[in-house]
Amino acid sequence: MARFLLKAAAGIALAGLTAACGLSGTQSQDQQNQAVSGDITGTIKFQTWNLKAKFTPYFTGLVNAFQAQHPGVKSDWVDQPADNYADKLTADAAAGSLPDVVNTSPDLAYPLYKKGVLLDLSKADPKAKDAFTDEAWASGVMPGSADNFALPWYLNTGPYFYNKKLFADNGLDPARPPTTYDELQQQALTLASKSQGNIAMLGSTPTVEDLALYGVKIMNDDQSAFTFNDAKAVALVDMYKKMYDAKALLPEALSDTYTGAGKKFMAQQVAFTSGSAYDLQNFKRDAPTLYPNRSRSPSSSPTRRTSWRSPRSSTSSRPQRARWTTRSSPSRTARTTLKSGSRPHSSCAARSTTRRRR
Repeated sequence: MARFLLKAAAGIALAGLTAACGLSGTQSQDQQNQAVSGDITGTIKFQTWNLKAKFTPYFTGLVNAFQAQHPGVKSDWVDQPADNYADKLTADAAAGSLPDVVNTSPDLAYPLYKKGVLLDLSKADPKAKDAFTDEAWASGVMPGSADNFALPWYLNTGPYFYNKKLFADNGLDPARPPTTYDELQQQALTLASKSQGNIAMLGSTPTVEDLALYGVKIMNDDQSAFTFNDAKAVALVDMYKKMYDAKALLPEALSDTYTGAGKKFMAQQVAFTSGSAYDLQNFKRDAPTLYPNRSRSPSSSPTRRTSWRSPRSSTSSRPQRARWTTRSSPSRTARTTLKSGSRPHSSCAARSTTRRRR
């Protein structure tokens, strides 16, 4: 799932995201959502989501560089564990104690947007859009609004990997991986039959995101009710049931907490999986017999019915995908990979009450 970094305007500068300023807590919401300017001063509280274990040197350097650039500012970096993170955000929002900069995901950002605690970045910093591709910027536009409330924080490619040898050994053309749902089902059933149920095509079940990619309307226009219980959604679930019955889908995948599909792919017990560009490093290091057999499927547009993905089957851990995209020095990697089909994994949206000095 894409992740966001919720950003207070004062925090734009913190991560190297140019120097915008925070807003006085005494201002009205209309004033807070105007373009801001002035010097940054005071303390900025910056919260990440379970990144400290692997990225302490990076963030320490980032904070030190920012404080050197802005002598009047102290950056207070905190890192919250993954467990109960959503509850922590909800409690802080209710208490009015959200940090100035908060790392979160789209599904967690939307309730904060509905509560009115996020800064309208399109108005507060109109030039921020120039640092991102249109697709990346759109990821922070909340439903029901034309404005952005979350800056993309790190981006990554989203290829689909498949095992050429397993394809060839079980009646499939290794040069023609599935590119549509119909092809996916057909090839999955063939592979399961030829392997006598010993090799599965997939290692995870569809999620709400997959329903959306399939063309199902998830919510009504005002985002007040779910609408995905329709014939198209039933068709997708039925498709996965057929694959499950044929042993083309791992039985463990029916557990909502199952996260072992990536390991099954590296063990060459699953033939097709989604992942990231960083998985190639894992394959080479942890699955040397798989590495020469792996190949990448051409990416499809996520808005087309032909595309599909299994988010939970990624073999790389989330922190390995971290990339910082700044206004002052936009990440070339982020810009390049997004245009080739990647998605933002994180963004920066803002609490709208911090101090600034004119």
